[in-house]
Amino acid sequence: MYLLGQYGVKELISIVHHESFSFLFSEEGRAVVVSQWSLFKTKVRHLIQLPLVDIYSSVIVEDKQAKNIPVICKVIEITMTLSPSTASCERGFSSQNIVKIEGRTKLTQINLRNQLVVILGGPELPIG
Repeated sequence: MYLLGQYGVKELISIVHHESFSFLFSEEGRAVVVSQWSLFKTKVRHLIQLPLVDIYSSVIVEDKQAKNIPVICKVIEITMTLSPSTASCERGFSSQNIVKIEGRTKLTQINLRNQLVVILGGPELPIG
């Protein structure tokens, strides 16, 4: 039987040990993550009616002074920056298809990248 007290521990451990994020966490941080997870759940128990982003923001701001759960705050910051959808990726492919048309097959990777940077991150140009 899965204990409610252990809910999320396996996922949390996989995040702090994941190769993409492992450089962000020290060995000491990885060792205390489970105990900090318990503190976090105790802290947010009364905030359950709030939206998740408000809970996360509240915990991060509160912990900047208290410094009780720094590893959990770092995990929260990571999860708040990850995109839950592929919309931005799809926009990139769509823009690439506009730039890299059949008549421009000799476009170098550097020039393609530069044009995509302008299209995706540049200012809006007036039409007309």
